[in-house]
Amino acid sequence: AEGASTAEGAADAKAEGGDEGKAEGKAEAKKGKKGKEGKKPPVKKEKVTKSAKRVHLVPLKTAVTFTTTPPPISAAAVSDAIARNTQMLAEEERRRVDSEAKNRLEAYLLSTRDRIGDGDGDGDVTQVSTDEQRAELGRELDAAEEWLYDEGRSLDHTAYSARLAALRALGEPIFARLAELEARP
Repeated sequence: AEGASTAEGAADAKAEGGDEGKAEGKAEAKKGKKGKEGKKPPVKKEKVTKSAKRVHLVPLKTAVTFTTTPPPISAAAVSDAIARNTQMLAEEERRRVDSEAKNRLEAYLLSTRDRIGDGDGDGDVTQVSTDEQRAELGRELDAAEEWLYDEGRSLDHTAYSARLAALRALGEPIFARLAELEARP
């Protein structure tokens, strides 16, 4: 019986030792894995609280008045508005007239220069004018163009018209003779 009990005890010891051995082996295996990976520092978790924005509504005290029609305009305000409008219209008309006179002068400069340039224009200007006449007209055209873009930039229409009349006095006799030449059969 003792042998049996010893056998049982040995079996029990084996079983117990085996269980303990297995448990110890598992614990060592876990330690081994942790040892290989290294110890991780413990992570501290903090709870962050956000403060909620609050909207505060403050009632405003206002006095509301309702009117159905705007206040009437006084007679003095009406006459001032009419005077300002008349003045603006007159200024606009003056600028328009000045601009038209300047454009007429510039157009005459360009067209005349083209007509006397090579003699290849509408007709042969060389047949009805001398070299001196064409040279003088060319010098006057150059001087007028320089004046127009320098000193004559913002003058009134009388200055532009006077300059145009002076240029036409030189150029129109040449172009009148050219027209007569072309009109002959």
